[in-house]
Amino acid sequence: MHGYDWKAIGDRYRPLVKHVAHRSDLNYVLGEMVAELNVGHAYIEGGDFEIPTRPTVGLPGARFELDSTAGRYRIAQIFTGHNQEEKYRSPLTEVGVDIAVGDYVLAIDGEELVGSDNPYRLLQNKTHPVTLKVNAKPTLEGAREVTYVPIASEAELLYLEQVTHNLEAGDQGDRGRVGYLHIPDMGAPGIYEFIKWYYPQIRKEGLVVDVRGNGGGNVSQWIIERLDSRLMGTRFGYRSDEPGTYPRPSSTATRCA
Repeated sequence: MHGYDWKAIGDRYRPLVKHVAHRSDLNYVLGEMVAELNVGHAYIEGGDFEIPTRPTVGLPGARFELDSTAGRYRIAQIFTGHNQEEKYRSPLTEVGVDIAVGDYVLAIDGEELVGSDNPYRLLQNKTHPVTLKVNAKPTLEGAREVTYVPIASEAELLYLEQVTHNLEAGDQGDRGRVGYLHIPDMGAPGIYEFIKWYYPQIRKEGLVVDVRGNGGGNVSQWIIERLDSRLMGTRFGYRSDEPGTYPRPSSTATRCA
């Protein structure tokens, strides 16, 4: 308990209970009270209330915007994704899906979409392929149909957009001399992202390792060990004029001269 008087802390927070109107209010008070202990991995959750199940939405991995003049929605952004990885699959970028930023979405699964409606209403409970009627102009004449396989969440695509944005910003600012990677947690997903982004950048002069928003875990020492590998020697081969280091990823020498 870090030497704190738990009963005294409880007495200090108890008067707040009279202001509680919902279980979530009580959880907030309990969370503030537990925080007094200044200890990690102490959580408050659940309780005697239920959260309704959210409906599945057949998301396209894109953003809609309203053209108020035309009274129609159009595609404002399509997340790039990495379609070779299932968790980063971006539906509208897959082979055979003929749609582009700026195209108007005029109907969803045969139901016309107008500016006074909400496209996400028409995408509710869609777990099967979704057909869009689209056109480069806000009219049905000349429109075409495209079908995509939806995803239930765009969280991973948004995360990837942030990572690639930071990577590209660094490339432009330092002319590609400094690498960048983000580690989302210190577990299996974090290892996955580290390996994916680290090894292609080991010959750069520097590396920004971003752990903002890291979810925690227990592999930080494994990652530090790889970031702190010491140069033991160099290798020169007859097949290339490019020398290498041993071990290959070495913090003391990103490139042999």
